[in-house]
Amino acid sequence: MRIVGILIIIIALLVTAWWVCSDHAHKEWAVTICIIALFAGVFLTLQDRAIEVSFKWVGKIKAAARQATTDASDIACVKERVEAQSASWLRVQTRHTVLLMSSRRKAKPQTRSLAKLTR
Repeated sequence: MRIVGILIIIIALLVTAWWVCSDHAHKEWAVTICIIALFAGVFLTLQDRAIEVSFKWVGKIKAAARQATTDASDIACVKERVEAQSASWLRVQTRHTVLLMSSRRKAKPQTRSLAKLTR
């Protein structure tokens, strides 16, 4: 459908340019039909990856949904990696804290005994 949409756009522009530049009647109608054909071509070009969004006075516009879905999945992958890294960092930090606390516990009796010797 994408190729059909591109062909409609190109043909509409070429036929309208030919109609307006030559001595044909109803040039305004040719431009109006060209604009309608351009919208149809753009719709066919973006149809497979579009969702509908409504605006108050403009009407309905199609927005890219496939790209948003791809971006959302990429963001989810990055989030999982960050969570995995923070979990491993937390494990390392916890282990380091446990080792530090155990070394402090061992050091406290020695410092107390040293304090008694110096008095």
